[in-house]
Amino acid sequence: MFIRKKKNASGSVSIQIIEKQEGRNKVIKSIGSSKDKKEIDFLVKKAYLEIPKLQKQEILNFGYSKKDENIFNFVDENIKIYSVGADLVLGNIFNSIGFDKIEEPFLKKLTISRIVYPVSKLKTTEYWERHLGFNTGIQTVYDFLDRLHKNHKEEIEQIS
Repeated sequence: MFIRKKKNASGSVSIQIIEKQEGRNKVIKSIGSSKDKKEIDFLVKKAYLEIPKLQKQEILNFGYSKKDENIFNFVDENIKIYSVGADLVLGNIFNSIGFDKIEEPFLKKLTISRIVYPVSKLKTTEYWERHLGFNTGIQTVYDFLDRLHKNHKEEIEQIS
């Protein structure tokens, strides 16, 4: 079933619910007609609500109770909880290799994040914001990488 807006000779627009049967369009129900744009939009919305009734399908009510809202609020408040296992394990490896001697604030965070969640730099900043609550722009990451290459390239090559 679908909705058709049909222009009439009088200039008004009829809103009809149509079903294709044996290759032809059959008018199942005519909702109404109007020349006014707002009225036409209202009739279209009314037609969309009418289709499930004609198909004998129930519309699921997704209304939430107060208890459900409390659960959603609790989840929203605690969504920032994340596992620190990767930071503990990979952080120790990072330090034992010797990269902790390089005094750059993003090096450890970026290295661990790219191992745990290997995506683009942009997606990494989104990961930081979503899971670590750390908000930084992509340009900050690019500036950091430029600074790292300019100031610490030889040091990183010696360590690795």
